[in-house]
Amino acid sequence: MKLIRFMKQALCLLLVLASFSLPAALATSGSYYVNTSSVYVRSGPSSNYSVKKKLHKGDVVTYSKAENGWWKVRYSGGSGWIYRKYLSKVKSSSSSVSSGRKYKTTGQMNLRSRASLTNSSVIGTVKKGATVTVKKTSHGWAYITYNGRSGWVAASYLKKL
Repeated sequence: MKLIRFMKQALCLLLVLASFSLPAALATSGSYYVNTSSVYVRSGPSSNYSVKKKLHKGDVVTYSKAENGWWKVRYSGGSGWIYRKYLSKVKSSSSSVSSGRKYKTTGQMNLRSRASLTNSSVIGTVKKGATVTVKKTSHGWAYITYNGRSGWVAASYLKKL
């Protein structure tokens, strides 16, 4: 009886310990986008650390690791820490956005010269609710033509018609 009680306690302890590391384990490496108007990238996992860069809604980063609700991310030109709640998973462009299909935009977004947030210029804007055709995709980005201009937008803001 004592052995069974001990094993139950040990199992409970393991479950408690696993629950603390579960969010980090569920966060697989992949692309995430900023889901708020803007967010600061910090040099460490706390708001007490210095600001390295300011990212804006729709900017895409790559997950690296987690610590106390903060995620270390890579972005074009560097890396730093962002509080987790300001990031949302980018759906796989291969399954959710396909070349040659028409989509409706779910928000206003920037049309960019390259599939990059920090190493591309804004060449226009795409209005919320616009219908666009995707020409090609790359790592969470979609190449579209809109109002006579072609460029890249975050694929996470496109919904199938």
